[in-house]
Amino acid sequence: MRKPAQSCHRRSKWCLVDVDKTFMRQAIQLADETFVQTLPNPKVACLLVDADGAIVGSGVHGTSGLDHAEVIALRVAGDRAKGSTAYVTLEPCAHQGKTGPCVDALHRAGVSRVVFAVSDPTHGGQKELIAHQMQIASGVLEDEARIGLAPWLHGEECNTPFVTLKVASTLDGYIAAQDGTSKWITSVQSRLLVQQLRLDVDAIVTSTATVREDNPHYTIREYEAMWQPHIYVMGNSDISSATNIAGRSTQIKSHNPLDVLLQATHDGRRHLLVEAGGKVAGAFLKANLVNRILWISAPTILGDGVQAIQGLGARSLKDALRAKVIEQRSQDEDFLTVLQTNRCSH
Repeated sequence: MRKPAQSCHRRSKWCLVDVDKTFMRQAIQLADETFVQTLPNPKVACLLVDADGAIVGSGVHGTSGLDHAEVIALRVAGDRAKGSTAYVTLEPCAHQGKTGPCVDALHRAGVSRVVFAVSDPTHGGQKELIAHQMQIASGVLEDEARIGLAPWLHGEECNTPFVTLKVASTLDGYIAAQDGTSKWITSVQSRLLVQQLRLDVDAIVTSTATVREDNPHYTIREYEAMWQPHIYVMGNSDISSATNIAGRSTQIKSHNPLDVLLQATHDGRRHLLVEAGGKVAGAFLKANLVNRILWISAPTILGDGVQAIQGLGARSLKDALRAKVIEQRSQDEDFLTVLQTNRCSH
């Protein structure tokens, strides 16, 4: 790939900003489209771009303990990394953990410039990069990169799990018909999206009613998974030991979502996915415990049935829950809306 307007890049810092945005956007897209389990670490992507604007190396961090994105990209680039610019979605680390400091690896390879989107609140290596006399640009497309890094950032800065609420409903907001039928409201592609989402979480929250009525598996089936999410089941009713989630579930005998969050925090969970009925969804929203909502709407109208969100109790528009739309797009024949709430947002 060739860098656009190379002569402009050599003359003007403003053109350089445009070039940086172009490659950082590609790095963010690489992270978004790589379906791997990284928890408890963040999903970080790195591109190495040479002086002619060619991408000579790329990498995405996989499971904790494996090489970071920068090291993978350096391995791909080999000798071509010398004099290149590294575009990294998160500030390269400067600490010795299960792997070595990325700032040292970049320096040894002769990378001349590092561009990153989001500062690392834990072990960021900007000072070390400066000490190595490397050029730096920070905050490039920070808001876009924060969307994918939000669960990890939330855990580091708020010390509680990030909570994503998934809703799959008809256009008029129902998750089942009056007779209880609900399979399938949304399309095959939308259900694949849920599989991708489960790769990014380490636990799923549901209810005893859902387990009793649907006996779900809540597994990752369409992608290679090194582990399956743990399941927290809310409710006082006993559930059978023969369910599909037996052996990887914990029942929280409570209808208070805060009890689930406290247990998940105690267990070291980083990202919870709420996949349950309208009562549980409404309880989490009413308690202001949801960070992000993924709402998949099918082009189907029921007019009546089981509501996707129940129990919020807003009597007027001024009492309604307001959220910020961060993404909207078609999802096969369905429509996806991603919203961010005001709970310790990133």
